[in-house]
Amino acid sequence: MADHQDPAAGARPAAPTFTILIPAYEAERTIEATLRSVVAQTEGDFEVVVVDDGSSDGTGRVVEAFGDPRVRLLRQENGGPNAARNTGLAATSGCYVALLDADDVWYPTYLEAMRAALDAAPDAVLAYTDAWLWDEGVGRFGRRTIMAPVAPPVPPPDDPRQLLRELIARNFVYGSVAMRRRALEEAGGFDGRLRRSEDWELWLRLAAHGHRFVLAAPVLAVYRVHASSQSAAVGLMREAERATLEKVLTTFGLDDELAAVVRARIEEVDTRPPIVENRAPAGLRRRLTRRLPSALRVRSYRLRRPPGVPRELEALLRGSRR
Repeated sequence: MADHQDPAAGARPAAPTFTILIPAYEAERTIEATLRSVVAQTEGDFEVVVVDDGSSDGTGRVVEAFGDPRVRLLRQENGGPNAARNTGLAATSGCYVALLDADDVWYPTYLEAMRAALDAAPDAVLAYTDAWLWDEGVGRFGRRTIMAPVAPPVPPPDDPRQLLRELIARNFVYGSVAMRRRALEEAGGFDGRLRRSEDWELWLRLAAHGHRFVLAAPVLAVYRVHASSQSAAVGLMREAERATLEKVLTTFGLDDELAAVVRARIEEVDTRPPIVENRAPAGLRRRLTRRLPSALRVRSYRLRRPPGVPRELEALLRGSRR
């Protein structure tokens, strides 16, 4: 495993500051907007690897035609997002590893803010932010950010043990983060066996290794929800949540106190009332929402762009809608 010099340690490395890993599956319609948000970054010292995870659409062709030398395409048979990230990680050398889904977009200052946060906290291994929700079906931003419903602790606990307890209680870290490569590699990289809750499992593992997280900025991204979003499968996500907690309990070597916290969390998952998944087609949701009075629409969606969201990001999102 290569030894990568961290910018926080002093000398500037020959490797790029950031490696950006984008696993992509059937992302032909969204990947160009995602990449455009990356190449618009105010921090330009990065490499981008898009790993086409066995797509049957034109995802790879869109990436190949993108035309920026910092963007590379790798292809693999379908193995899930973590397997794709491991493929990309092995082919790159950036000192910080940033994660981005193939349908989300970043503010132009995303990487700049992540680097500043990690440079200011040399003992932290992961910087995170929140994201506004963009509903593809209705073409509107949500009223709240994606992580607001779980009430993230602000700031996150400095004590890794308390951080782990908070993360066991709920995943309050939006999936687009920046991490120190060395810490990620020492923790074992991404668990390629997981296809759901894979981000949460990594956050838990890093905290269990005694690492600290830092909040880079309140909101630096937009999270796109659409009919094919993996996170839409509520029942499967519940199963994955339980499986992740079981892994934490059986393989993380927790002491008795933390093990009891995990067992209580598993019991809570098992006894939680089922959630009925909304299976209304995106087109139907869009038509119904547009017919609602503004006073009703505003309960779930913003009628205007949220404060701080750059106009160009809204244009990217609207331009890739169908």
